Amino acid sequence: MRKLQGELAELEKLQDMDVLSSRLDALEGKVLQLLTKNAVVKGGRLEVRIGHSLQKISSDQKPFGNVPERQVRISVARNEAESFQLIVSSSDGKPLKDVSVSGLELKNGFSSLNLSWHRVGYVKTLEAPSGYPDAPPGLWADPLLPPGKFSIGEKSRQPLWFTIQVPENAIPGVYHGHVKLTAGSDKVELPVLIRVRPFVVPRTLSSAFGNYFGALTRYYKQEMPLDKFIAFCHLMNQYRMGSKSAVRENIRYNGDKVDFSRVKKLLPEVYQYDAGIYRISTRCRQLEDNARYQSNLDKYRKITEAWQKENLREKMFLYGIDEPSVGGKDGFSSESKSYLMPQLYRDLKKIAPYPVMQTLNSTGGLGNLVGAVDIWCPLLTIYAQKAKFFQERLANNETLWLYTCNGDYPPIPNFYIERPGIEHRIMFWQAYREGATGFLYWAVNWWAVLPQNWQENPIIKSDKGRNHGDGVLFYPAPGFEVWPSIRAAMVRDGIEDYEYLVLLKKLTAELKQKKNGAYQKLINRAEALCNINEITTHIDRYTKSPEKLFSHREKAGDMIEEIMTALNSGR
Repeated sequence: MRKLQGELAELEKLQDMDVLSSRLDALEGKVLQLLTKNAVVKGGRLEVRIGHSLQKISSDQKPFGNVPERQVRISVARNEAESFQLIVSSSDGKPLKDVSVSGLELKNGFSSLNLSWHRVGYVKTLEAPSGYPDAPPGLWADPLLPPGKFSIGEKSRQPLWFTIQVPENAIPGVYHGHVKLTAGSDKVELPVLIRVRPFVVPRTLSSAFGNYFGALTRYYKQEMPLDKFIAFCHLMNQYRMGSKSAVRENIRYNGDKVDFSRVKKLLPEVYQYDAGIYRISTRCRQLEDNARYQSNLDKYRKITEAWQKENLREKMFLYGIDEPSVGGKDGFSSESKSYLMPQLYRDLKKIAPYPVMQTLNSTGGLGNLVGAVDIWCPLLTIYAQKAKFFQERLANNETLWLYTCNGDYPPIPNFYIERPGIEHRIMFWQAYREGATGFLYWAVNWWAVLPQNWQENPIIKSDKGRNHGDGVLFYPAPGFEVWPSIRAAMVRDGIEDYEYLVLLKKLTAELKQKKNGAYQKLINRAEALCNINEITTHIDRYTKSPEKLFSHREKAGDMIEEIMTALNSGR
């Protein structure tokens, strides 16, 4: 500390502003390192540090850039969840046994909220990913395991993932509490301060994520009980993910009759436009067979007529041919045959006018689909290459969604386990910037990459690019239970960021309609925050700084409150 004080005294003598600025930046870094190093809460051999919600923290004792604080301070709106991490270790590097957690209630004098928590688990990769050579094979933080007593091995540590889920009817204000950790006679109490904002985070983004019922059956080698599958859909909704596959996979047929009894039980967990009512086979070549072509029409007619007769939810979508292609085993036999796809879409919409959603992993033949496709859903890479085309479709009152999968490579963000946490969150900022109103992800439960005993043998297989975790945002658990992951939480936070920005833009427009000159400076500041160029300017250009993202989001939340006050003032 004395050395830093001496450096500060030397800075006071400098006259050259460029040199002064450079030296101040260097000094700021040293101060932050000092704060980080000393930001530890101790109790006997117990040591606790704070981590933020975009960190993937290893189980060894390598430095991870903990938050330079000794108390948790978070702002969160109603109908929103926020997370933080506490990283537990021993001061001497020796094992700790039977560590327990308590003190999860937070109070504000009028009401209380409760923290939930998970132990961060690890999966093992066996090869370095092709896109990230600096991400070595080994243990990667991802599964969120149930709470309970835990032990810490020699020269190791255990991250704990805490979440505050604020209900829509929560009383705004500041909530206080202390998380308590105990290991024998060693105890630590860490202050937690949560500020609940007065506004409600809406749900406007269509989020079509696949939790395939068939994949569950293949993994468990038996059909998952429907009540467990509904619980899975409910868990996904807690992470703001709708199930795109739940409806169509649970339609049953009894002779000529269509049975929606299972679907009716699922619908409360399926949000509008998050689910497909019908999906056309991905085998494009089948459409060249007139009988197969006609069978699509007949089956669609049977389902939609029965659906409408039952007066079930109308806001669904028709899932077009997934990632259509020409050539190969399943693609159209020639480019000239690809006209069958838009023709089929038009024929299907004559039967029932559900919007056609089209995924695209190539740039060929886009123009042929104009007039037949309602929801354009390009891979992030394809959007980056053809942004002008998709913006033209938006200008024609068509809809834009985005999706990612193993076809996106650095610097395009992705959901891979090895990718930095900010990548999982940033793509929803990009969706806002590009005007997308939906996000699709092919699967969250493609557990074929996991062994049956993955908890004892936590190896996760790679894809063709040696990346890990594509199609896995949740993990199988005993008794048909499902566990979330830290990536699922990062996706949730990204979707909530999107909702902050959409709400801010909406409120700013409402304030402008008042045409009151007294609000012009406020409007200017709000519009500056609606512009997120400091966060991302293109699909492959975005900040790598979690702190910069957190700061912009915090300012957006403050601005929402300020505009709401102005709108409610009556002026």
